[in-house]
Amino acid sequence: MSHLVRAVIFSCVGILLSGCAGLGRHARPANVDAPAQLETKYFASDEDVQAGARHFEAGAFGLAQKSFQAAVEKSPNDPVAWMGLAASYDRLRRFDLADRAYTEAERLEPNSPDLFNNRGYSYLLRGDTAKAREFFMVAYSATPQEPTFANNLHLLDGSSRFVRRQDAAY
Repeated sequence: MSHLVRAVIFSCVGILLSGCAGLGRHARPANVDAPAQLETKYFASDEDVQAGARHFEAGAFGLAQKSFQAAVEKSPNDPVAWMGLAASYDRLRRFDLADRAYTEAERLEPNSPDLFNNRGYSYLLRGDTAKAREFFMVAYSATPQEPTFANNLHLLDGSSRFVRRQDAAY
């Protein structure tokens, strides 16, 4: 390889690396020696979580599930990835798998109002309005200023009235 080509390649690499802000929050200095049993594979990017969120917002719940599944496999201690996986399973009506994912999210971030809200929505999708109300109320009482929690309670009230009207008609 000629010296000119080599110089151009090194210049391009230098320009690309100059835009980096740092090593990321999961990077370790190269001089730290960890025992082999403590070696962990780090993923500085949350690309899978972002892709899952985009797919979920677009209504592509199968693709969202695959992206969130990849995220939890790479970062099993990420409660956001677990909640995204659970919500995707809810929309795919795989409530057994959603419950497992919610359990993992709760293990990592207990007493999260978002978790209680999502679990409430899961029970609403299942038609269990009593259980949904329990979870929505816990979320709402923890963060009453969050409009999503209040909206879900209103949604639940509307669906409960519809269920009662349907029952009364038969």
